[in-house]
Amino acid sequence: MENLPVIPQTQETDHTIIKPTAPELGLYLLVGFGSFILLSITLSLFSTPFTLLDTGLRFLLNIVCFSGTAYFLGVRRKRISWSSLGVFPPIWDRKWLLLTIGVTFAFLPLRGLLGLLISMLFEGGLDSIMARADALTAGQQLTWLSFAVIVIGGGVLVPIAEEFYFRGLIHNWFQTRMNFLPGALLSSAIFGLAHFDSPAVAVASFILGIINVIAYEKSKSLWLPIAIHVFNNTLALSIANLALAFPS
Repeated sequence: MENLPVIPQTQETDHTIIKPTAPELGLYLLVGFGSFILLSITLSLFSTPFTLLDTGLRFLLNIVCFSGTAYFLGVRRKRISWSSLGVFPPIWDRKWLLLTIGVTFAFLPLRGLLGLLISMLFEGGLDSIMARADALTAGQQLTWLSFAVIVIGGGVLVPIAEEFYFRGLIHNWFQTRMNFLPGALLSSAIFGLAHFDSPAVAVASFILGIINVIAYEKSKSLWLPIAIHVFNNTLALSIANLALAFPS
């Protein structure tokens, strides 16, 4: 990561940013996590699990709750700005595409192996991973519609929403109050805990969080961690769903 180009960020609206107060972290977590968990539980009362409709609705809840919290509590209240995030005007370097591909292929196998190890140590099996896999493959039924919904929703839109929330809002809160390393570890831990339904995925997400925090801080642009997150999710979900076409 040492050779990652740093592009100066625009100062167009940075002067309007208001430093978030200490209690605001609780507000961010309550509104973002609280609304997502509450609505997810409510959905479980009416929706059939491991169906395309259920999976699509959960993607929608994720997108609305996390991106909505980042926008209304962050941008609208001037705790973050589009320019300070490097989002608009967009900050992007063509070399980052190669970096995105390299990081994904370097860390995806490592994250997968570590996740399997964690599952075996803490669960004695792969039950939580299999349950998540069933949800992200629409109950083992591969169609063009299911593939499009899962890859576009879980591979593209969910990562964008989560990067705005976890890096744009949560990580930036920590960075206004402490040094980089503890802030990076804490914000990445929160990102990992957001995937608490599976210990393996929680640990893998923590690692992805660390990678994306470094990418964000080095590039001064949220587009790079978004690209890494999108490529990682899209690749993993595409492989999982296309594998259904070749049953054992």
